[in-house]
Amino acid sequence: MPIVAQRQLVIQPHARILTLLAMAGEDTSVHAAALGRFGYSPEINVVADPRRRDDQYGLLRWLLPLFEAYYAECRAAGTFPQIWVSSSGALGHLDTLADRLRFTDEGDIKRLGTLWTYAGERSPVAGQQALIAATKALCAHFASGQQEGEDEHLGSLLTWIEPPAGRDIFAAVATAEAQPMAEKTDPRFDRTALQPAIQDYNRARSAGESQAVLSFYHARIQQLLEGVPLRFEGRERPRRLHCPAPSQLCPAQPRPVWPHGRDLFSSR
Repeated sequence: MPIVAQRQLVIQPHARILTLLAMAGEDTSVHAAALGRFGYSPEINVVADPRRRDDQYGLLRWLLPLFEAYYAECRAAGTFPQIWVSSSGALGHLDTLADRLRFTDEGDIKRLGTLWTYAGERSPVAGQQALIAATKALCAHFASGQQEGEDEHLGSLLTWIEPPAGRDIFAAVATAEAQPMAEKTDPRFDRTALQPAIQDYNRARSAGESQAVLSFYHARIQQLLEGVPLRFEGRERPRRLHCPAPSQLCPAQPRPVWPHGRDLFSSR
């Protein structure tokens, strides 16, 4: 049920939705990444094994121009970047990555860490709107019928807010909880599907197989992983952040533009 009479934040029309998946046991890795806007299909990239530094950095270098272009767009428009992630766990993962990347010896990777740090440093500030966890945004507007920790699963929280018609709410929530919605995949999926696929890829690579064979195994891993971020990227609905009577809501005002550190994010 709604718990506020006014909207608590502004969804910027240019906001980016970022989904990063970490490899099991590798909390500072990025196995798959999706970046998109509300209402648009995201761009997705997957690496076969993020434990290989070259592959991992290749994915991060793919992300860098996307973020540089977005920050430049915001700076030119006189507004601020706004990044959405699925949950507090995903927010923490991004913050940890940003801190790690800023201290690498690769200039472009360090640059991406600096851009992410802009949002990460603001995330603990009450009322900030630079880096937003969707679960926290929803919980600022609605109370569900589950415990606070359980609200960190975006799928189950959305099910409480908009339950399927004619179905038991607890059964619907249990179904929603079975789908990962943050920075980690399901351990059973890892054991039975993802890990064997990665092992096949690494065996082929060690055996010196052709690029066509490696591409086949890479495509298999990509097919397994790319659907996971789409569950978040494809379910964004700005209207969920409003109470049921929009006519009674008073829009929140955006925070000041580029309050400090502006030079860090200008073009190189």
